[in-house]
Amino acid sequence: MMNYGYGGPFGHYSIFSYGGITMMILFVAVIALVVYLLVKNRSFTTGDHNFPPEADALNILKQRFAAGEIDEAEFLKIKEKLLS
Repeated sequence: MMNYGYGGPFGHYSIFSYGGITMMILFVAVIALVVYLLVKNRSFTTGDHNFPPEADALNILKQRFAAGEIDEAEFLKIKEKLLS
């Protein structure tokens, strides 16, 4: 039977003793994962509608008219203001 002494077979100053660098790397990895998930799940919204940031006002107006959110008179009035 082998007698490893204090610290076991890895020695007293091993990275496995008392967590050491292994715990530090694990802690940094967990923090990085949390930051990644927070940034990834951030949503960009405009009011009550989820339009992509590159959508311009006229396309949004057309989508609202097509969805029945506004009537034709309101559509034409807003369109005239946008194009003037």
